[in-house]
Amino acid sequence: MRLRSRVLLSFVPVALAALLVAPAPAANAAVTCSKYTAGSVVVPRPFLQTGYGPVSHGTQRGGSNAAPTARPGFYSPATGGFSATAGYTSVYDENAQVTTNVPSSDGVSGLFCGYRAVNTPYGPVIYGVQYSSTQGRWGNVNLLTGTFYSDGSGWSPLAG
Repeated sequence: MRLRSRVLLSFVPVALAALLVAPAPAANAAVTCSKYTAGSVVVPRPFLQTGYGPVSHGTQRGGSNAAPTARPGFYSPATGGFSATAGYTSVYDENAQVTTNVPSSDGVSGLFCGYRAVNTPYGPVIYGVQYSSTQGRWGNVNLLTGTFYSDGSGWSPLAG
């Protein structure tokens, strides 16, 4: 029993010294977003990591220049594929963007990044991602209320 306690006690000073000398873990860097465009698709990045690889949430443009339309959905930079979640609707503002902290309908406030506003029955919205530290969630910001509404799929980690 004495030998074991001497061995354990000899490791304690080494472990304490390592804690004192070891650098503190880096704080989570603030997320900054940017516009990612692939053809007619506009989404924010950083992308979120999913079982299918990195994915973001935004819109795909359609229609003519005289009568532009867009539809929301998910874009994968790995495949270049866009998976629509609703049909085309008229574009409210092609150049609209929200890249600031926005309150959400569930009380979470965080950086929202999204581009291109489309018309909906609830007013103009921008589809994108709300970020919090090292994770994000998909949804939209209603431009009339200034509120983020999650799509309900939950939080996902940022893609590396």
